[in-house]
Amino acid sequence: MKKDTKNPVLKVWHSLGYSARGIFIGLREDRHFKVHYIALLLVLLAAAYFQVDRLEWVAVIMVAALVIGFELFNTALEKLCDLVEPNENTEIGKIKDMAAGAVLVAAVTSVVTGLVVFIPYIFSF
Repeated sequence: MKKDTKNPVLKVWHSLGYSARGIFIGLREDRHFKVHYIALLLVLLAAAYFQVDRLEWVAVIMVAALVIGFELFNTALEKLCDLVEPNENTEIGKIKDMAAGAVLVAAVTSVVTGLVVFIPYIFSF
C-alpha cells in the first residue's frame, strides 16, 4: 500500500513509526542501549516506589531522555561511520570517541541527578 505523503496527519504518523522502529532497533542491536534502557526502567520504578515529587519526576525524566537520546544518536553515528569507512581510521575513531563522550556526559549527569533526587529518600527509608 502506497503511503499518502500529502496528508499531514499520515506524515506525522509515519514519522512516529520510523522513530519507534529506531528505538526497537537500538534495543535489539545495541548492548549499551539495552543497559541504559534497563537502568531507565529501574530508575522509573524507584521514582514510583519513593513517590518522588513532580519536579523530581521532571528531573529524572529529562536526564533519562538525555541519556537514551544520546545513546541512540551515538549508535546511529557509529553505524554510519562503519558504513562510510569499514577499515580502521583515526579520524573516524575520533568521531566515534566524541559521540561516546557525549553519552558519558549525559550518563554522569543522570547519575548525579539520581543521587540528588534519591539519596534523601534512601536515608529517610
